[in-house]
Amino acid sequence: MMMTFFWLMVLMMMGWWMFGTPREGRLPPHVQSELARLRDEVDRLSEQVNRLSEEQSYMTRLLAEGDRRPPLPNPETRDADT
Repeated sequence: MMMTFFWLMVLMMMGWWMFGTPREGRLPPHVQSELARLRDEVDRLSEQVNRLSEEQSYMTRLLAEGDRRPPLPNPETRDADT
């Protein structure tokens, strides 16, 4: 019984330590503006990552198709045929 009470108290203390008590109020204005700036930067960064990912998949597809394409005609033999 005492052991159960002990572990219950330990779990309760860990919960208070990890989650704390709910805090009321808002963040200061300078922190809110900084968070908004960070959100914008993360959005721009994610757009760039998406663009790079699309470019990489396009280049990978081009390189993979490179072996299947027919070779370009040799300009020297083309001039000799005419």
